Amino acid sequence: MSTSYEAANDAFDFDAPESYQTGGTFLAEGDDGTYHVEVSAIERDPKNAQGQIIQNAAFKVTFLVLDGTNKHGVGKTGNFILFHPDFSKGEKSVEFARKRIGRFFVATGLRSENDPTRDAAGNPIKVQVNLQAAVGRQFIVQMETTEYNGRKNFGLSFANMFHVDDPEKSGVPKDSAALANYPAQFRRKPESFMSGKPGAKASGSTSGNGNGNGSAPAKSATSQPTKSATAASQSQTVTADDL
Repeated sequence: MSTSYEAANDAFDFDAPESYQTGGTFLAEGDDGTYHVEVSAIERDPKNAQGQIIQNAAFKVTFLVLDGTNKHGVGKTGNFILFHPDFSKGEKSVEFARKRIGRFFVATGLRSENDPTRDAAGNPIKVQVNLQAAVGRQFIVQMETTEYNGRKNFGLSFANMFHVDDPEKSGVPKDSAALANYPAQFRRKPESFMSGKPGAKASGSTSGNGNGNGSAPAKSATSQPTKSATAASQSQTVTADDL
C-alpha cells in the first residue's frame, strides 16, 4: 500500500513561540534543583521589566546551567538578584543580605570563607571586589520555588551558593568537560574548606582573582577560556560600604 504525502490545503495561522526546543530557555517554576553553573553576566543596578532600577538591588547574576540535580534545567539560563542590606529591617535582615553577597563571592572564588570578616574592634572588615571578575566563574547554586502571600516565586534558595570544589556539594552532578577547562587558579583542594570558626584565617587559604585583599594565585599558562568570557573589560568594584 502506497502512501501519498500530498495534502489538501488547510492553512492555519499561529504566532511562533520564542523557541521550538522542549520547554523554556530560562529556569522557572518547576526547575527547582541544585545546579553547576557558569556566570555569564553581572549587572549593577538591575532594572525591572518596566526599565526602572529595582529598589535596593546591589547586582544581578545571570548564569548558564551546565549540569545539576534536575536535568530539566540543564542548558537553561537563570538569574537572581542580590540586595543591599536594609537597615530599617533589623540586624538579622542586614546580616542575611551581607551573607548572601558574601556567599556569592566565596562560591565564585573572589573570597574565601576562611578570610577574616571582623577587625580588632569587631567591626566588618572593608573589602573591595571586582564584580566583573565573576564572569566566567563556575559555582554551585540551589534554586527553588517559594510561596508568600499566595504568590509563587522562583529564585535563589537562601544563601545556598557553593564553590565547585566544596566537599559539601560533591554529590551534585557537574559538567566534567567544563570543569576540565576551568582555569587551575580558580580551583581549590578539599582541605582548604575549613569548617571551624567563621572568619578564621586558614593557612594556605586563597581568595581568587578579584579579591581586594591578599595575593591571587598565579595564572596557569595553559588555562583556556570557559564558555562565557573569562572577564569583562569594564571594571566594577563593590566595597563593604556598598553592602
